Amino acid sequence: MTDGARRLGCTACGASLPLRAAGLSLVVACEHCGAVLDAADPALAVLSAEKTAGEPPRLPLGAKGELQGVVWQLIGHLRRRDAENFEWEEFLLFNPLRGFRWLVLADNHWTLVRMLKHKAEDGGPGQKKLFGRTYKFSGKSVARVVSVRGEFYWRVKVGDEARTLDYAASPELLSIEVNGDEEIHSLGEFVPARKVRRAFLPRVHRVQDRDVPFPELDDEGDLAAHQPPSHLAAANRRVIRTFGALIAALAVIQALTVAGGIRDRELYSREFAAIGTTQDQVFLSQVEVPGEVGDLTFHLEVPRLNDAWFELQLDLVNSAGVNFPVETGLEVWDGEGVVTVEHTVTGIPGGTYDLILRPATSATDFATLLTWFLLKIRRDTVSWLNAVLAFFALAAYPLWRRMRQARYVHIYDGDV
Repeated sequence: MTDGARRLGCTACGASLPLRAAGLSLVVACEHCGAVLDAADPALAVLSAEKTAGEPPRLPLGAKGELQGVVWQLIGHLRRRDAENFEWEEFLLFNPLRGFRWLVLADNHWTLVRMLKHKAEDGGPGQKKLFGRTYKFSGKSVARVVSVRGEFYWRVKVGDEARTLDYAASPELLSIEVNGDEEIHSLGEFVPARKVRRAFLPRVHRVQDRDVPFPELDDEGDLAAHQPPSHLAAANRRVIRTFGALIAALAVIQALTVAGGIRDRELYSREFAAIGTTQDQVFLSQVEVPGEVGDLTFHLEVPRLNDAWFELQLDLVNSAGVNFPVETGLEVWDGEGVVTVEHTVTGIPGGTYDLILRPATSATDFATLLTWFLLKIRRDTVSWLNAVLAFFALAAYPLWRRMRQARYVHIYDGDV
């Protein structure tokens, strides 16, 4: 055979089974029917007959590739799930001289794992020590086997459960698996996805007599506790570039909105005459306010006001009957000439408004008995509210990612 595997026949369905670590593997799981067979039994007794579930493995069983200077072959695949339905994949690697290793894929991050002969020591609350290095607690779960493919050096089956504890010190992950009274300690090292792809993924594979490109691997997942700072920095640069491009697009859209908008546009200009000492004077008019929410500036001019006061009460009432009261007034007791005042009201939505004016003046002499006043209304600014809200919406993911990184900052000991 091209891969050097010994061929067996599945006693459950009759399919051909490769045995790549003959003499070392205790069980072999049929990829066709899911039956787990006793590889140490010449009769290949069926140990369990659970149907294989889940998606196919991300890497093809039987593939050979080089990691850390050693050529490994993928001979087994497990899929595990915790109580929160988070799933991950574990590939068993074999080399005739180096023995077994595990290649674990969790949330798009790859870790090459080796079993330890020595157990890690307690290093204080939430810490373990191994080979002079401190590893800090990063997570725990109860892992349940949900699918089995290929061969293994222990009697594994669907439904097996074990409690796992993880301790991280970038780029390594110390894992402790507890099954009854047995504790298995292992040490994993973060591996970039590009190295796994280069090692084990062919450019194409055969599907129904056709060459089909093999799915690409990426490492754009949630943050891994043992993810190296250099790898984090590269991922962060990608996020920052995307965020910067979106902010630039937002700025261009807002600039175009302002350029073609209604900034400092005069909406209304009219003169009125108020009669001194007359009560309950009311003037009615109408104004059209364009755009969305923005500011309105009311400009009032009163000429020939001498030793008297003048006040204007103004109401804006929209088509729904909502009143936006505006009070503006001025008092002058000495001199003559034109007196002006401006008042800005924020948060006025666009629409058609009834304008209700109630002027009052204390002028009583004949010269100022009829007081003319000029009212102008300008749409002063374009609202930036939508742009601000869009900015914070776009910033939500980078901020969340930064907070996630801060959660793991304590495990980066600078020794990577």
